[in-house]
Amino acid sequence: MERILDKISEYTVINNIFPGAIFVYMVDMLCKIKVQSDSILIMVFVYYFLGVVLSRIGSIVVEPILKKCKILKHAKYEDFVVAEKKDDKIQTLLGVGNMYRTLIATVVMLLLTKGAIEIAKISSSIKFLIIVVSIICLMLLLILAYVKQTNYIRKRVECLNEEG
Repeated sequence: MERILDKISEYTVINNIFPGAIFVYMVDMLCKIKVQSDSILIMVFVYYFLGVVLSRIGSIVVEPILKKCKILKHAKYEDFVVAEKKDDKIQTLLGVGNMYRTLIATVVMLLLTKGAIEIAKISSSIKFLIIVVSIICLMLLLILAYVKQTNYIRKRVECLNEEG
């Protein structure tokens, strides 16, 4: 257990475990749904998984919406790679920005979860439909996250290869 805790980075705690724990707490408080285990290790994995999902919702849903609304503008990726080498604080700032994006996604998902729970009370067939649609959306989200991550790696490799 101690070795596992040693390998958990600050980024993982702030951007994955922390939002997952907040989500579980708020779902319990607002929706009266208990997500519990007697095992702290199991709960850490639950928080981590939920946090990863919330982070990907932030990255794949929230961020593009903010860009479309012209609320958010990123530097060109090539400029980011160069600047990142010159200023190590950029990674810290990026992590903080990602945390805010994930917390926005957390609030959005709390609203959607509460709404889905209320709608599911109408009938068991609607409840079943909500569960099926949620699983399909989760699968699509993870596919899109994988594609985005792979493209990010490819683009980074291309930028570094162009430099020298």
